[in-house]
This record gives sequence, C-alpha cells and structure tokens, in this order.
Amino acid sequence: MLRLIPLLAFLTIPLIEIGLFIVIGGQIGLLATVGIVIVTAIIGAGLLRQQGLSVVSGIRADLDQGRMPIAHLADGLCLLIAAVFLLTPGFLTDSIGFLLFVPAVRSHIGRSIWSLMKNSGVVHAEMHTTRDGANGSGPRQSAPRGGPQTIDGEAVEIDPDADQPFESGSKPNPHSPWRS
Repeated sequence: MLRLIPLLAFLTIPLIEIGLFIVIGGQIGLLATVGIVIVTAIIGAGLLRQQGLSVVSGIRADLDQGRMPIAHLADGLCLLIAAVFLLTPGFLTDSIGFLLFVPAVRSHIGRSIWSLMKNSGVVHAEMHTTRDGANGSGPRQSAPRGGPQTIDGEAVEIDPDADQPFESGSKPNPHSPWRS
C-alpha cells in the first residue's frame, strides 16, 4: 500500500493543479494567474536563500558544540522539498511549499520523521569528537565501554610481483606484524 502513495500523488497532484489553474484562471484571468505563479517562485527562492543560510549556520553551530544537528538537518530536508514544490508551477504545490517555510510545521514534520526512523530501528546516529571536545579530524576519544570504536589509519596496496614494493622508496619494516 505504501508503494502506491507516490504513484497516486504523481497522478493526482497534476490533475488538481490543472483544475485549480482552470478555476482560478477563469476568475482572475490568464496573465494574473501566470503572474502569481512567477511571483510565488521568486518569493520562494528568496525565502529558501534566507532560511537555508540559517539552517546551514545552525548545523555548523551544532557540530562545533559536538551535538548531532538532527533538527537542522530535518529543517534542511523540509526546505529542499519546499523549494521543489515552489519551483513546480501550481497553486497546490505553492501552498505546500510555503507551508514548509513555517518553522513550527517543519519542526513537527522533523520530529515525526525522526520518531518513525528511531522506532523502526533503521537509524543509528553517532557523533565522534576530538580530545578537546570539538568535532573534527584530530585524534578521537575512546568509545564508551561496549560501544563502537573508530580507528583512523592509512593503507597502502602492495603488489607482491613488483620489484619495488613501496613507491616512496622507504624500506619495509622487518619487525612488522603485517609482513608475510
């Protein structure tokens, strides 16, 4: 049943939009209808830019403080969907797009999606921090007991048939446990 929802939406939304164009166009005229569609796209692009920059700065602030930016990522997803709806010509899609610019609506949608994902067991979020507590690529803290552990390292592929095993010219370590 869940697989039919996107198909039904793909079929019904254009039909609803066509009906709305006919009804609204009959009331206010063709040029006004086209003008409204263009103006809503311009306003939507401006709102997307403003709120999108706010979301990006919120994500950076959360990461700098060592927190998972889940709420800001949900906001970003809602804004992306809003942008798609606002760039799609139509009154229904514009209404849904503008509705997604309301922070309370985005927050509710984000909490609902996060709750569904957590309860399904599909999602596992993990945050690694450096020793000084900041998020970054430095040395990692030890994982909590029983938790996952991240080990950073480098790998070099060695061709056993090659004359020179290392391109850098360094000699192999005879005491290496990886030596066969």
